Amino acid sequence: MFKGAWKATKYLGSMPLKILGITYIRRNNQIMRDQLHKLKSPICPHCYESVLLLDEGRNGVRRTYEDGQRTVDLYHWLCQNPDCQADELLPMDLDEAREWAKQIHNDVAAKQIETMQADDMEPYLKTHRVFSRIMYLGAFICLLFLFYGLAFSNTSVLKLLIIYITIGAAFFVNGMKRSYRCWQIQNKRLFDQAAFKDWLRNGRWFV
Repeated sequence: MFKGAWKATKYLGSMPLKILGITYIRRNNQIMRDQLHKLKSPICPHCYESVLLLDEGRNGVRRTYEDGQRTVDLYHWLCQNPDCQADELLPMDLDEAREWAKQIHNDVAAKQIETMQADDMEPYLKTHRVFSRIMYLGAFICLLFLFYGLAFSNTSVLKLLIIYITIGAAFFVNGMKRSYRCWQIQNKRLFDQAAFKDWLRNGRWFV
């Protein structure tokens, strides 16, 4: 009897919340918080297709840095991709976890590039070449529009310069970035600190 009365009271008490939509708002807010948390989570350094989420049911481990003086607490983060399911030890803090995952990905990619043959690299090189040429073409089109505007338009010179130089510069910089990535892969110099300077001096800006 008391159990039935409690259920009825609970149901009647929740009705105003349902009528006002507060229950749905709370539920949607929780879903949004979960999605935002996933967006901030580190990308899996192995499959690079899903995020890592903290496994709160497992204890962390304490690791000592190479200097033997500092320690860091690491926790299990699991990849949400069913085909990967990687298990990485990362710090609990989201920002630190992202940095650690990024470094792990860089180490994995650097090892993979060392063993890749020319045929294996070609799909990546082709992608960078195509995007680089598209970006350079966009910069060239902006330059043509600028000359056309200066010759035939009544728009102020300053406005034309601001519009087309800004957009053209963005295209050109992205084209250079793609060319640089192509050069890095060809020369197997990913994550090399001195690679950018060498590319500026001796590398191909247009691929």
